[in-house]
Amino acid sequence: MRLRGEPAQGRKTRLNQERFPSGTPMLEGFFPSVLLYGGKSKFLLTEIRAFYLLFVEFCCTKKMPKSSGLVTTTGGECRMNKQERVLAAVQGKPVDYVPYTMWYHFGTQFVPGDKAAEVVVAFYERFDLDFAKVMNDYAYPLPKGMDRIRNIDDWKRLEPVKPTEGGFAEQLKLLSVVAKRLKGEAFFVDTIFDPFYVAQRTAKNLVFDLLRSHPEDFKIGLEVITESLVEYVKAVLDLGGAGIFLAVNGASTDVLSKEEFAQFVKPYDLRVLDAVKDQGVLNITHIHGEHIMFEEILDYPVHALSWEQNYVPPSLSDARKLTEKCFLGGIDERLPNFTPPDALEAQVESALQETNGEKFILAPGCSVPPDMPAEQIDIIRNAVRKPR
Repeated sequence: MRLRGEPAQGRKTRLNQERFPSGTPMLEGFFPSVLLYGGKSKFLLTEIRAFYLLFVEFCCTKKMPKSSGLVTTTGGECRMNKQERVLAAVQGKPVDYVPYTMWYHFGTQFVPGDKAAEVVVAFYERFDLDFAKVMNDYAYPLPKGMDRIRNIDDWKRLEPVKPTEGGFAEQLKLLSVVAKRLKGEAFFVDTIFDPFYVAQRTAKNLVFDLLRSHPEDFKIGLEVITESLVEYVKAVLDLGGAGIFLAVNGASTDVLSKEEFAQFVKPYDLRVLDAVKDQGVLNITHIHGEHIMFEEILDYPVHALSWEQNYVPPSLSDARKLTEKCFLGGIDERLPNFTPPDALEAQVESALQETNGEKFILAPGCSVPPDMPAEQIDIIRNAVRKPR
């Protein structure tokens, strides 16, 4: 319970420190690069502990049996393995159960890729996902000697990054472990922030001034990022990835105008997608934010689309009138913790009825909060797999 006058974040941190005190061997194994910084890492380590409060409790402290690739059901007969189920859903063929998946921002950009992989696999196994959507939060590296982008001259100094360098290399280490653990059992896709999104994460809010004041020079940096991402996504599929989950942040009028989207986002997105469209079997575009430009994305060469349908038009049924692509969605990632089971089950039923369970994968509209109770995910999984 929360102490009187204690803020929610303070409660989370306090409980986390009580459950996982300093020196906990499991945490030291998960966060060696953070612990090396000693006292300077105290705040960061506390935040990471809080971030993993429920995840660690339910996943990392338990030995999870390796799945056979057949789903664990609440009744009835399972007739498909996970890969067959996902492919059938994408292709609009009959499925025994509508596949489902979930994802967090795990905060593993602070640890080496092989350690981060254990988190991904533990999460996949604990919640028996039909495929793993792997988070990728490693930052695009700045040139040596530069700590941040301050002006257009800094921006023009961005350098291409090879798949064997920096955060790309760490993420590929992660994916190589995931590929071995899930081989023949389930697909995985890697999260790719699109070139504009990478630019935004790299230059922060300065990105808007750069693209509007120096549009042609801004494209120089976008070109460098795009070239790097093209080579990286090829490496992802070569490792065994089923595709990519391209997160697009500029397809919202809250972020850019339609003219700016057409100039600074779409052409670069298409180049990244063109690099994997012939090899991938599960390429997904996620349209991030509100007031989205849904129709501007419809010609992206992907198998599935994702957006926050619970808050952002179009609805699943309205979107079906516009495209035959598979949809990911149906789950409100903003639901409060400890939402009653019947409300969770009703949301699953509503999504299945709205889509008729065809060309549909049950998933959150965006990443779920890392402190979402595990029981809520279990209820969602069991609801979608209930015999009908």
